[in-house]
Amino acid sequence: MSLHILVAAPPHAKLFMDLAIAAQTAIAAHPGLRVDVLTAAPLPSWWTAPAGVQVLRALPEVGPTYDLLIQTNPDPAQAEAIRSVRAKHRGGVTGEDGTAVKGRWAQTLLAQMGTRRFGPFTAHDLYVHVLLGHAIPLAPRRPPPASDHSVVDLDSFPASHRDWAEELLQAVADITPRATDRMPSTPVTAYWGCDPVAAAWCAAEGGQVVLFLNSTFDILNAASTEHVVYQPLSAGLTPRQALALPRQEHLGHSAFRLTGEYLGGLFRAPDIQRHQSYDEVFDQLHYVMLNYLNDLREVDLPVPRVDAAACLRLKGIQAVFAKLVHLNLFAVKFLQEFITKVGDGSVVDADVQDVATRIREIDELTEKTLAAHPELDVYRLVLKFAKSAAPGENMVEVAKSLILVFHESNQALEAYAELIGAVVKEHTRPAAGTVNE
Repeated sequence: MSLHILVAAPPHAKLFMDLAIAAQTAIAAHPGLRVDVLTAAPLPSWWTAPAGVQVLRALPEVGPTYDLLIQTNPDPAQAEAIRSVRAKHRGGVTGEDGTAVKGRWAQTLLAQMGTRRFGPFTAHDLYVHVLLGHAIPLAPRRPPPASDHSVVDLDSFPASHRDWAEELLQAVADITPRATDRMPSTPVTAYWGCDPVAAAWCAAEGGQVVLFLNSTFDILNAASTEHVVYQPLSAGLTPRQALALPRQEHLGHSAFRLTGEYLGGLFRAPDIQRHQSYDEVFDQLHYVMLNYLNDLREVDLPVPRVDAAACLRLKGIQAVFAKLVHLNLFAVKFLQEFITKVGDGSVVDADVQDVATRIREIDELTEKTLAAHPELDVYRLVLKFAKSAAPGENMVEVAKSLILVFHESNQALEAYAELIGAVVKEHTRPAAGTVNE
């Protein structure tokens, strides 16, 4: 099967690298696939595009026609400009009949881009879903490179840890003659550094990777494979301890790996031995709900432990969900009344204007309510994109599509509330349990 895809990517170096690795994963599963990537992102000087992937730097370089065009750059100007490219199918941001975001996983990817903190999915997993749908979201680990290049990426470390990084480089040089302080153009066997772009590529090529964190872990910086070690610099390891990290099965010193246990995609395994932050809890709730909404796939996660303050805030969000459910029911009522009038021939122009006004008012109130709670920003944008992409050639068809969107929204909100109920129950009556869809 031959399939030529054009993906317009945002001008973000890490997101570009995740897309390139996802394209490599997709091509391995479907050898007839070719992926052109249009991006203005800065590219590392040491990087070479993998087979089947072509990087385009400007719209005039784009081919005359594609089987599929996916716009993942949220820039509406580019979405409008790229309309001139011929494609049999389109996804992501489209400029046809007003700006919309089409495709479940593209909506989720763009929603994560628009939030205050990227989460809960890794960018690589999202891009694989965008390219392939249900298939293999987790990249298989490749064999280690035959070369013995080991890199301690000195320039990526903050100035406060430069001397420490130089000691680490010396420790690496003591065990391999091909230790270097910068990325070569050939695959590397091992990488220690703070650059998530280099770490992602090295891991995808099969190398051992330790990505040091100079601040709170952001899943935007996650690599595509399970074997990467994430180590906070604040842990104060010695260079010798850092050298041993890739070989350790059980990690200490605040180090961790992501897991593919949940649906095959990478996720940070919940630590039920400690209280989790409010944001961490919502990452888990969103992971469960969005997997279900996008692919009807259930996720089992341990019930997170929370402190009293987080528990109180969670109970408050349940009231917000109840309000939104009622708003959605009002929207469905107005739409159904409009469809009934069309069916019996009693509809007039004023009815069209009235239902449009009512739905707009409900949408504005829903947006205002969700925007007041930043922890709901991923769901807020996913819902907004789903409404904007509701299909239909006329008002009646669009109304029917919107009814489905509002019903699905209510199912999601009620499920969120149920999951939160499990967390609250766990807090008030401590016991081992499972958050189940």
